[in-house]
Amino acid sequence: MKKIFLLFVAVFTLPALLQAQGYGVYVNDVYQYSIYVDNDYDTGTSYGAYISNSKNNTSTNYGIYATASNTGTGSSYAAYFNGITRLDGGADVNAASGGNVVIGAFTSTNIGIDENEIQARNDSVASTLHLNWNGGNVQIGDGNVSIGQIAALRDLHIKQKISNVCIRTEHESTTDYWETGIGTSTKNYKFYYNATTKADIASTDGAYTQLSDRRLKTDIEPLGSVLDKIMLLQPTTYYYNDSKAIAQHKSVGFIAQEVEEVFPASVRDVDNGFKGVVYDHFAVYSIAAIQELNGKLESKERENGDLKKELNSVKDEMAELHVKNEDLKDEMVELRAMVQKMNAAMQNCCLSDKTETGSLINDGNSNNYSNAARLEQNAPNPFYAKTIIQHYVPEEANSAQLQITALDGKVMKSINLGKGFSTTTINGSELAAGTYIYALIIDGKNTAAKEMILTK
Repeated sequence: MKKIFLLFVAVFTLPALLQAQGYGVYVNDVYQYSIYVDNDYDTGTSYGAYISNSKNNTSTNYGIYATASNTGTGSSYAAYFNGITRLDGGADVNAASGGNVVIGAFTSTNIGIDENEIQARNDSVASTLHLNWNGGNVQIGDGNVSIGQIAALRDLHIKQKISNVCIRTEHESTTDYWETGIGTSTKNYKFYYNATTKADIASTDGAYTQLSDRRLKTDIEPLGSVLDKIMLLQPTTYYYNDSKAIAQHKSVGFIAQEVEEVFPASVRDVDNGFKGVVYDHFAVYSIAAIQELNGKLESKERENGDLKKELNSVKDEMAELHVKNEDLKDEMVELRAMVQKMNAAMQNCCLSDKTETGSLINDGNSNNYSNAARLEQNAPNPFYAKTIIQHYVPEEANSAQLQITALDGKVMKSINLGKGFSTTTINGSELAAGTYIYALIIDGKNTAAKEMILTK
């Protein structure tokens, strides 16, 4: 009965209505179905409904125009499609026009959709497309995603549109932000905080460069002494708790709390109350320590230079003393030659038994050899290094000694002497500083004695 009624309406009333209103199909839902199409054709291409709107006039034309105005308690749809719905035809969507499906008014905000594009626009101008603006995640499948009208070669592929900057990350509750991007001229990867350059990574060798321009700094002060502080640091090796199972080697570094006691400026509080170490600072500390060591080394070198000068002066003095010593040796040779001549002369003459004042001690005996013995004053006197004593022992003597005695009567040294005229050298290193008596002992008797003084 409903199909008959629909046919009656189509035959008798539809042409006039369509011509007057400008609709290809106009349906006013009175019964359960305004239009019901049952397509049982199963060979070739078939359509439940095929609508072509090709009229060219100045008014608005619709292939299908549907409105939902149900004010009851049931659901009302302007259009309801259950199953596969294919929309074919239409122009490639762009900011100004086109699209197989257009949602919204052309002269206001709308979305155009074609076979592979979705374009948000506002009165023929590209506008913002919001996805889950009020919440909910957006999940993309296994394919790559690109931004910037470029084929996606990686999971996320972004074509930078403006100089130096590509990605921006903003704080959750303030307007502070970080930005990164590729430098237009250097091709370095750059880091910005609130539009101020902070660092970059070189495209040539991957070197990390921290911004350090003098024009960006204030309150510049010397670092001061760090060498003693560095000696307090304890380098360590360790595993991190969360990665020990997969770590191939122990990590190398410092314990933040220990560093904080020595270099508090090099320890920072990070999220969750944990502390971190700014290891970049230690390159500066190392340079400062090397400069300190170099300063100390230069000071030691200056001290060594002064010592070398003193040593050279001593060497010069020793060289002069060596020359003088050689001269003294020559004089000693001459003196020995003279002594030998004098000794020969004394052997050939009659020795006088006259006692020289200060040179002989006569014991009152009538022995001629005793009276002939002679003992000279040591030279030099006083002396420091050494002194020489001249003496004569008669040929008739059976024994002779040169005996050195301290003022307390203690015999310090006794030297056997040969006969004739000779000399004895006393080295100052053999005795302590002081005054001594040296005597010529012949056949057990003291024949002469004199005083000598040793200084240090």
